[in-house]
Amino acid sequence: MLAQRDWIDVVYRHERVADILAELDALAAAGQAAAGEAAASIRQMSPTSLEVTARLLRDARAEPGLRAAVAREYRVGMHLATAPDFAEGVRARVVDKDNDPQWQPPRLEDVDPAEISRMFETDATAALFG
Repeated sequence: MLAQRDWIDVVYRHERVADILAELDALAAAGQAAAGEAAASIRQMSPTSLEVTARLLRDARAEPGLRAAVAREYRVGMHLATAPDFAEGVRARVVDKDNDPQWQPPRLEDVDPAEISRMFETDATAALFG
């Protein structure tokens, strides 16, 4: 990875998943095979989970300490564990092993930003961390 750090730093500076994928695609088209592999791997993941991860990373940059970041990740993780894509991912990768998850929604552009925001709302789980 150290040998590829230059392009990795450029690609992952973006805050939006769509921008990361566009940058990876451009690098792949320019002959950077590892960028194409990264894009293909990302596209296999749940669009909702990708958007949540991007938001978690953005929010963590502004955190003053680890406690708040861990509390947020726990809270969001509990929401994701009850979302349809979690069960679908387990079905596709572990139970049926068909590796063909049917994500809901199936595309990044169809992810509802309001749904992502709801996963970040403070609730009773935050009390676990003070």
